Amino acid sequence: MEISVKHLNALKNFKTDFLICFVTAKSAKNSARAFLSPALQKRFQEECMRADFQGELGTHIALDVQGKFFTKLIVSGLGEEQALAIEKIRRSAAGAVKTAKNFGGGEIAFHAPETPRVSPEHIGIALSEAVLLTDYVFDQYKSKKVKTGKIIKTVVLSVQEDKALAQGVRRGVAYASGTIFARNLVNEPGSSILPKTLAEHAQAIAKEDEDISVTVFNRDALKKHGFGGILGISQGSPEEPYFIHLVYKPKAGAKKSEKIGIVGKGVTFDTGGLSLKPAKYMETMKIDMAGAAALLGVFKVFKEVKPSLEIHGFIATCDNMPFANAVKPGDIITSYNGKTIEVANTDAEGRIILADALAYACEQKMDVIIDIATLTGACLYALGTEIGGLFTNDDALAQEILSVGEVAGEDYCRLPLYEYYKESITKNTIADIKNISAMPEAGALTAALFLQEFVTIKKWAHIDIGGSAYYESSKTPYIPSGATGNPVRTLLHFLHLHETKISSA
Repeated sequence: MEISVKHLNALKNFKTDFLICFVTAKSAKNSARAFLSPALQKRFQEECMRADFQGELGTHIALDVQGKFFTKLIVSGLGEEQALAIEKIRRSAAGAVKTAKNFGGGEIAFHAPETPRVSPEHIGIALSEAVLLTDYVFDQYKSKKVKTGKIIKTVVLSVQEDKALAQGVRRGVAYASGTIFARNLVNEPGSSILPKTLAEHAQAIAKEDEDISVTVFNRDALKKHGFGGILGISQGSPEEPYFIHLVYKPKAGAKKSEKIGIVGKGVTFDTGGLSLKPAKYMETMKIDMAGAAALLGVFKVFKEVKPSLEIHGFIATCDNMPFANAVKPGDIITSYNGKTIEVANTDAEGRIILADALAYACEQKMDVIIDIATLTGACLYALGTEIGGLFTNDDALAQEILSVGEVAGEDYCRLPLYEYYKESITKNTIADIKNISAMPEAGALTAALFLQEFVTIKKWAHIDIGGSAYYESSKTPYIPSGATGNPVRTLLHFLHLHETKISSA
């Protein structure tokens, strides 16, 4: 889809199907009036009174204009001015896009809101992400395609020429493309996305971008290098397991900065192994590679945004099957760093393969590591589907992730690495550590504590997307049911933040 920015005063012969304007709650200011004749202004005012439209967030009003420059006017509420933020603009714009789609779609034009509370660049990001993410449909397997109107062209109208707004639109387009790439991978059936499929996607991404290289470890290489966690979990499946190491290093030279590592869990289907899941909980287990999908979505965007940082991606991928030679409860696995793991429950497999990935990433001398994983159902029950769990050993890193998550519209709640719970996984075991806790409570916390045992650096964060990776039903205007693509945009904003810090240092 084409998305462009145009200066209002420079427009000639401009025409669109839908003009979308924004208004804050109970505000006398309404940019829509500038586009309406006195007669249409009166009609618009009457329609607002009839519908009791007051500009609250999530509300909108549509007017059939059949004018020279646009056919329909949609005015979307932003809520209270003093509470305005990028996510509210994103959600308001997404609601307006849905309205345009329900009318049959076509070409739309946003009249960019003017506010001192949100930067022009962030407004550009919000508007472009809203249209692309709202227009997303995964209907590859439908015999009859979804009939809601498609948006074929978008123009962002600016009162004055603004390079920051245009830059924001470009960033938003790139960030949305990475999110959609991740959504597509997660929405595919488990029989379509295998460990080798993720390896092939990683190789294709590296082939498209000369600044990215990739190393793929197959089963033989995993044995040679001692990736006991991945090998142990995968032994009950005929599918080849892989470990993937992507490296983005700009040819122009990375700025002197921290080496940033992203680790993604890539269990392409999780039956639970011999600790078999009930059917109800197995239905959506194709999503257990959402962390790996998000990592690939981030790297896919680098050819567009070209960060001046050195960034590494690490994916541990296999599936978890209950075949005859599967790992058994009580078995001992020796992980990449030599620590032994007692497998008390084969359905807590993600943390075991992540143990290998984290240990390997630390060995590569990363300064910052963020791992992303659909790790626990406990996180879903604790935080619901719209909030990810954040664990970290560094307060400054926590604040950075919380801050960029708010900008991305991907919220997190920091949870504690409560050291007194560690005994529940390190005591009463015949190995160094047990993969599940002896206590039934605080499952997300004890899983994070398990991962921390394989981390040797001072700046590490674990994001549990067990609830936020997938929606059974849509809860956010620009996220349909199915894969969300979280936390692609959080990670891209995080990298941009670090790049900006270096540039201003």
